[in-house]
Amino acid sequence: EHLVNEQLKSDLQQVLERRDALYERIAHCLELRNNMTMLLDEQLHSLKTKVNLGCDFYVDASIPDTSWVYVSVGLGFHAQ
Repeated sequence: EHLVNEQLKSDLQQVLERRDALYERIAHCLELRNNMTMLLDEQLHSLKTKVNLGCDFYVDASIPDTSWVYVSVGLGFHAQ
């Protein structure tokens, strides 16, 4: 009983937190894929959008040329 209450519940909580983080990352990847598909399908050369700066504070953004896309892949690196 002590093993279940202390160790296994703690392990379960950690696994659930890692799962949620993975689901969030997958959601971001799917959003990127959907946006890229929309850009290609609609053949948009420029784009006006809103960018979340954090804490749900949005600003207007204008992208004059959509032929180049940079994606942050982590640790300060970007893919083109």
